Order: sequence, then structure tokens, then C-alpha cells
Amino acid sequence: RAGGPGAPACRAGPAPTPPSADPPALTGWELRELVEAKWGLPYDTRLCRRRDGLGRPRVYLEVMWKHLGQRSFPLSERRFMAQLDAVAELCVAWGVEDQVREGIEACTKRPVLE
Repeated sequence: RAGGPGAPACRAGPAPTPPSADPPALTGWELRELVEAKWGLPYDTRLCRRRDGLGRPRVYLEVMWKHLGQRSFPLSERRFMAQLDAVAELCVAWGVEDQVREGIEACTKRPVLE
């Protein structure tokens, strides 16, 4: 789906920041709350692997334009939460929880179809 009809509206930065004093682990529920607090709806999130301007591989958190509760949204709430849990688990494994939190908060774009 990445790069297709559900193209990203906003991306949290690609490079990990040095960890602070052991941030709390990001959860799927927290990711949902961050997105809802920012944009008012539980938008879907995905991880997308792309190359940056220098050709280096990067991983971005994409906030998609479809959201839970939308008639055409393909996931049940249970599957949606499993998806968010999987995204959060990878962010934790890569040590980028704070970067994701800050990136969502700092984002100035709205989730739209690009």
C-alpha cells in the first residue's frame, strides 16, 4: 500500500535520536491516542521504507488518509489495533519512540490522499 492510493500525509523523521533517560515503551494504544489528539480521528499508520536524497535507506512512519470508522476502511477495530501494536512494537525495537511522539506533535500537515 505504501506509495499507492493510501500515500502518506505526514512522516515522522527518519533518523533516530539519541535515547533520553529510558522513555516509556510506545504502545499501539498510545500511537492511536497521539494520532487522534493531533488530527481528531484514528487514522491508520504504516511503516514505509524509502531511500533519502543521498540514496540511504530510511524508514518513515506514515499517517494514512483512511481512518477507523470510515465506511470504506478495510479493518475491524481489533485488526486496526493489532496493526498499531505491530507498528509501535517495531518503533520500540528500533529505539525511536520519542522521535515518533515528537514527529507527530510537530507535524503541520493533515492526512490526505496524495
